[in-house]
Formats: sequence, structure tokens, C-alpha cells
Amino acid sequence: MDPVHAARALVDRHYPEAVVAVLAGSSARGQLTPTSDLDVVLVLPGRACSFRRTLRHEGRLAEVFAYTPDELRRWWDVDAATSRCTLVHMCASGVLLRGERDGGPAMQQQARVFLAAGPPPAGDDELAARRYRLTASVDDLRDATDAGEWQVLAAEVLLEAAQLHLLVRRQWLGSGKWLLRRLRDADPDLAQRLVQAHRHAVCAVQVQPLVQVVEEVLRGGGGSLAEGYGAG
Repeated sequence: MDPVHAARALVDRHYPEAVVAVLAGSSARGQLTPTSDLDVVLVLPGRACSFRRTLRHEGRLAEVFAYTPDELRRWWDVDAATSRCTLVHMCASGVLLRGERDGGPAMQQQARVFLAAGPPPAGDDELAARRYRLTASVDDLRDATDAGEWQVLAAEVLLEAAQLHLLVRRQWLGSGKWLLRRLRDADPDLAQRLVQAHRHAVCAVQVQPLVQVVEEVLRGGGGSLAEGYGAG
């Protein structure tokens, strides 16, 4: 079944009270895979409780994220406080299933404006802590001799470098595949070089290219940080 039709049928069957419904994720982007689920955001009327449910519909898993109007906006702000935009991105980019005359288009436009504004700037303490962790991780990577530790450290350095670069540029963070997608959107050249350098570190046991890219990221964030760092 077409994912839009399947998601609309899910809402009609299980959540007929929903005022607004949006299909998000790969199903909405036309990138459905055999394991893709249906990500559906609902806006419920009145004082209904916000909740998240995982269920099976038409043989496919569905993730349902339901909120009252006030709770929806509150959770946008909660995500933004950690530089995340998962929910607001779902609202902004999803396919409107229900609510064309009940605030759906206005909600999506508000989400797009919220998304375009970017996250709040990261504080000095957070940036310092991230620089300190990344400095320590890349030092450990240089010194690693155990193959397993080498691979774990290379993965850790990749993630920390990507996050620091995005925060310095005041760009949204993401987890898993979305971290790379955010980095590609913000800086496609650095994203490509970081991924290639990570591949060299893991597959060819050549750590220096990854170290060089990470040092570039650190310079952009204020430089390496070890001696003199403190917290609390």
C-alpha cells in the first residue's frame, strides 16, 4: 500500500479525533525501504494527553507521536535546548494527512520558520567541554595500538568532531544517519573529508588523515583544549 494512504488509514482507524496529522520520515520523502516505519505526528484537541506509541498497521511498524497544540510547541523548545530538531523537522517536512482547514498548513509554516532560525547558540561551557573531550579522544586515537580500540576511537572522534563543527556553526544536531545529513547540509566538503578520513582510519589503518580533519574542526571551535580546562 502507498505509505500516504496507509498512514491516512491508520489515523482514521486509530485516532479519528486528531485535528492535524503529518506523515514524516523516509515514507514521506518517497524513500521507503522494506524496514521503514510510518512516522506519524498527531495534534490532538482539548486536554488530551501527549504520548508516543509503536504499533503495527497493514504489516508495517508505525511510530505515532501525539501532542496537544501547546505540548507540540513546548517539545520543539525542549529539543532546541539541546540543539536537536527531530520533532520540528518532522512537522516542517512531512506530508499533511489531515488538518488542511484546521491549522495544519499554519503549523507546518511555523515549524519551517522555527527550523530555519537554527538552534540557540551553544554556551561557552558546553563548547569547552566538547573541545576537551575531542582533544582527549584524538590523542587516544594517535596512541592506540589495539585494533578494536582503534576502531572504537575512530568512531568516537568522527561523532564528536561532527557535533562540535555543527554547534560552532549554530546548526542543528542529529543522531545516527541524521548527524551526517545535518553535517552534509551545513558543510558538504568537510562532511566528505571527515567520512573519507574515518574510512582510511578504520580500513587502511591510516589515522593521520582523520587527525588532520579533526584538528581543523578544533581550530574552528577555538583550538585543542587540555591543560587549564575545568568544570564546575
